[in-house]
Amino acid sequence: MTATQRLFSRSSALRTLILAAAFTVIGAGCGQASAQTAAGAPVRSVTVSAVGTADVEPDEATVRLTFRQRAPELAAAHTAVQRDVQRFMDAFVAAGFTADQARQGSLNYHPNYSYHHGDGPRFVDFSAEVVVLVKVTDINTVPRVLDLGIRSGVEQLSPVEFRVADQEAVRTRAREQAMRTARQRAESLARGFDARLAEVLVIEEDPARASSPFPVMRAEMAMAADSGGFADIAPNALTVQVEVRVTYGLR
Repeated sequence: MTATQRLFSRSSALRTLILAAAFTVIGAGCGQASAQTAAGAPVRSVTVSAVGTADVEPDEATVRLTFRQRAPELAAAHTAVQRDVQRFMDAFVAAGFTADQARQGSLNYHPNYSYHHGDGPRFVDFSAEVVVLVKVTDINTVPRVLDLGIRSGVEQLSPVEFRVADQEAVRTRAREQAMRTARQRAESLARGFDARLAEVLVIEEDPARASSPFPVMRAEMAMAADSGGFADIAPNALTVQVEVRVTYGLR
């Protein structure tokens, strides 16, 4: 073999090695791309929403009593309204309640005027006003509290507010019911496609319902015709709702 033939043979072998290496690199790159595509494939899933409801009887109440007195002098109006409040507090404690169950709000004062046709406002006297908030954990005692207020000279009775003390426990009951309902719906949908539920991927609670104020029932108290006092009360149950959105994997 001549020197020229040997040089040509070596060049051909080198080109063969370079091409083989190039195909090896390209083949490896294609294999990696296929693996990434398989790993990034979308997960089969089903998403459902459900609302859970819990009904609960209120176990505490807040009574709002407004005491108001008028007098030509501001000091006299102040003394008179404070006397009424103290009369109520004394009767309240004597009836078996504790003083910390009643909280006195701030004093409010304002002048009163009369208006006549063609004339400007004419000063009449002053008003002094105090609001007392009473919280009881036995709703059957609400009529008794109202009676004490009336006998102590209360000027205004606002609707009684009925609440639940352990609000989170009630929300938990509603949330658990919502989760059970969500799973039942997801299982029903999965069976329709010959699939079964896998692990839970996402759980969301409706923030609007989660942050909404706990329901409060307000009720006007009716006077009992036979006794002249307030009739026994039977407030309705409070209803709490929790909404969840759940995504399950499928297999």
